[in-house]
Amino acid sequence: MGCCRRLSEAEKTALPECRRNMKMERPATRCERICSRVLLYLLFLLILITTTLGILLGLYLKDHDYFKDKDKFQRFFTYLIFPAEILISIFKFLTLPIIVTSVISGLGSLTSKISRHVGLWLVLIYFCTSILAATEGLLWAFAFKPDTGLSLKQENYTSSISLDCVDIILDFVR
Repeated sequence: MGCCRRLSEAEKTALPECRRNMKMERPATRCERICSRVLLYLLFLLILITTTLGILLGLYLKDHDYFKDKDKFQRFFTYLIFPAEILISIFKFLTLPIIVTSVISGLGSLTSKISRHVGLWLVLIYFCTSILAATEGLLWAFAFKPDTGLSLKQENYTSSISLDCVDIILDFVR
């Protein structure tokens, strides 16, 4: 008989409604259980694998002859960082609209008295964090004095960067 047998009509009518429509399936094999677990954690596994490959590639390429030349290294780094800059720009572009729409939809579901109270707290928190951020920035600037040691005279400034067609296209896309 086993657990995979089909129910007869008399047995089906004796069961409650929710169990009548259930299919009797065979138990999953070990391979199917492993595959379902892998698919469940696929994103985590891919992130772990690519992070490990990135670390190993960085350790291997650190002492490679190609990267001892400063110009070649700078060009390679420019090409490598381009997709990351695009991704960060997309995140910056999407963050504010998502926050604004979630705040508006959340306030729309509240009564006017509560939404006024929440809105005032939201504005107060925004101004306090802005003031704290500006104050912290000024304190760090006064502590480290980033403008000392800079010379902006025209005769000391020389440009050794040559623009390539690929650089111009990448700057246009950015």
